[in-house]
Amino acid sequence: MKTLYYKKIGGKNMLKRLIRTLFVAGAAFSLAACGSDEATNGGDNYPQENIEIYVPFNPGGPTDNSARIMAEEISEILGVNVTIINQTGGGGSTAMNSVISSNSPGYQLFYGHQAVFTGMATGQIEYELSDLTPLTTFSSSTQALVVSSDSGWEDLNDLVEDAKSYPGEYTLAADFGGATHFMGGMLLQAADIDIQMLEAGSEAERMSAILGGQIDMTFTSGSNAAEYQASGDFTVLAVFADGGEELLPDVPSASEQGFDIDFPITHVLYGPAGLDENIVSVWEEATEQLTQKEEYIQSLGNIGHQHDFRTQEETMEFIDENYQYIDSLKSELGY
Repeated sequence: MKTLYYKKIGGKNMLKRLIRTLFVAGAAFSLAACGSDEATNGGDNYPQENIEIYVPFNPGGPTDNSARIMAEEISEILGVNVTIINQTGGGGSTAMNSVISSNSPGYQLFYGHQAVFTGMATGQIEYELSDLTPLTTFSSSTQALVVSSDSGWEDLNDLVEDAKSYPGEYTLAADFGGATHFMGGMLLQAADIDIQMLEAGSEAERMSAILGGQIDMTFTSGSNAAEYQASGDFTVLAVFADGGEELLPDVPSASEQGFDIDFPITHVLYGPAGLDENIVSVWEEATEQLTQKEEYIQSLGNIGHQHDFRTQEETMEFIDENYQYIDSLKSELGY
């Protein structure tokens, strides 16, 4: 497989500046269009009413679960009810539209992970970064590469060695256009191997296909991977985060095995473009307070997540780095 590079229009640094410019330009446009009264709605005394957080996934999944844990705890900090609204469709565009078109900025917010960036890169999401104001980051979860215990592979190097010997013969199940698809691209790039990527079904279907020999590997959360490995039917070859996974203490990260991949799924909270800075500050302070809430940290740990707080500035840097990484991969994945 040929080496992947950042898309060249002035290189990586120019793309980083472009992303920042889009956010700033979006904020300036929104303020001009809305007028000072609407743009600062509730800024100084925020929050004055209940808050809705839109999640672009169905109830019961990892993103929804982490959002509900956050909402319960942060309601106490903010002193208002924080409600989770599940709104699927358009790869996230439907939920995003509810926030972007809100007449009460700051009271409808969007909660999503790197699938926002893959959706924008592949055209599944019709909006751009300039349509949003990032506030802060919340929970993150480690992703793991899982294979059948009958594969004979004990670690990632075993897989890579065989993939180099038999290019194109092994298969990886992924959600095309989603985070797992791009994680597959990261693996192919870092290891310089050729593996077929196939459109995935549900996780249960993917695991059954691995056991049946129809698929060789797939990605799942660290918590799920730990359960699969405990069953004895699966082997976890690597976790895709430098910090490792507490539930998989004996599984080395991809980086520890010589492959430069660090991509934990991290949730970011967004408002519409032009969101009042006082509202951003309220969320920064409230989210930082969550780091001291032991019950919250434990609840996240129970679903295989950890609190991953960043200030807005640090969140912008996170978005820069992740969007660049994803943008550099999209052409090689057919977008």
